[in-house]
Amino acid sequence: MGRLWGGRMSFSAYLIGILSQKTGMTKLTVNATEVIGGPHINFPILVNLADMPQIFWSVVRNGGEDIRCYSDVQKTIQLAREVVSCETGSKAGELWVKIPSLSSSTTFYIDVDGVSNEPAPDSTYGRENVWTNNYLAVWHMGESSGISMDSTMNNNDGIFGGNLPDQRSGKIGNSQHFDGNADYINIGNSLSPLDDFTVSAWVKPDAISIDKQIISKGFDGTNTQWELKTTTEAGKISFQTYDNPNGLGVESINTITTNWNYIVASYGTSSDWKIYLTGTLDNSSNDSGPVLTSEDLQIGAVYAFGSPGFQSWEGLLDEVRISNTVRSSDWIKTEYNNQSDSSAFWIVQ
Repeated sequence: MGRLWGGRMSFSAYLIGILSQKTGMTKLTVNATEVIGGPHINFPILVNLADMPQIFWSVVRNGGEDIRCYSDVQKTIQLAREVVSCETGSKAGELWVKIPSLSSSTTFYIDVDGVSNEPAPDSTYGRENVWTNNYLAVWHMGESSGISMDSTMNNNDGIFGGNLPDQRSGKIGNSQHFDGNADYINIGNSLSPLDDFTVSAWVKPDAISIDKQIISKGFDGTNTQWELKTTTEAGKISFQTYDNPNGLGVESINTITTNWNYIVASYGTSSDWKIYLTGTLDNSSNDSGPVLTSEDLQIGAVYAFGSPGFQSWEGLLDEVRISNTVRSSDWIKTEYNNQSDSSAFWIVQ
C-alpha cells in the first residue's frame, strides 16, 4: 500500500480518487487572492455548479437533494448547505455553503450519491443553518410563483405585488424583474432594524433614473425609517432616513450603471452611514440614525401613505439581504469577489 502513494501521491489524494469512483466527490480550494482579511466566521459562500466536473453530474440527482458538503475528505465534519437550484439537463445550479472559518487556505469537499433526500430546512445541515451569522433575511429572488422565500430561520417571506413574480435570468441564478409600475415585494412590519444593520443587493436597472427604490422601510406621511434608492438622474445611490424635514444618511460619490451592480449599505450606532459599490467603500457620513415608522418593509418600492408600490424599481433585483450587524469592509469585499465571479473564487479538483 505504501508504494501506491509514497513519494508520488498523498494519502488524501489517493482517498479522493477511491471515493470519487463510487460517488461524485469533488475538492474545492479557495483562490488565496480572493479572500480579503479574515478568517471570516460562518461565511456563506457561493458555488456555481456549472463549474463542477463530469463525475458530479454523472451521479447527482436533478434538484441536488443529495448534495452534501464536508470540511474533510473523510467526511467526518459536515457543513450546512442550501441548494437553490441544480439542473442536470443544463448542468447548472446555485449552491451556498456555510464555511466555519473562511481564509485564504480554505478547502472543502462536495459529495453526491444519487439517492439521498433533502435535509429538513431547520436541520443541522439544512438551508436555514447556512444563514446563522446575523442574517435577518436572505431573498434569492428566483421564484416563478408563490411567495418570495426568506432562506433564514426567521421566516421573513415576502408577498408579490403588481406584476410579480416575473422571473428572469439574474446575476446569480434567477432574479425578479420590476417594471417600474407599482411592482413590489411586501415583507410586512415585523422586520424593522434600527441599529447596527447592513443591507445588500445585486441590481441591474433597465435605465438610470431618480427615486427608484431597491429596499425600504416605509414612509408614514412624515418620516421614512430608512431607504436604499437612486437619488439623482445620473444614478447615485443613497442610504438614508427621512426625519421630517431632514434627509439624513449617505449618498454615493460614484454612480451605478445599467449592468449588474453590487450595492451594500450599513448603519451603526456610532452614527456611521456607509455605502459600498462593487465591494469597495464609496462614501460615509456621520448623521443621526433611522426614525421608527410602522409602515411595511418592501423590496423594489416604498410603502407610503398607507399603500404599497411607490417609487417602484425598474429593472432586475437579485440576492437581497438584511443583517443585524455592521459587516466589515473585508467581509463585503470577499462577498463581492465570491459572488461577482464564483468560478475565479474556487479551484475545482
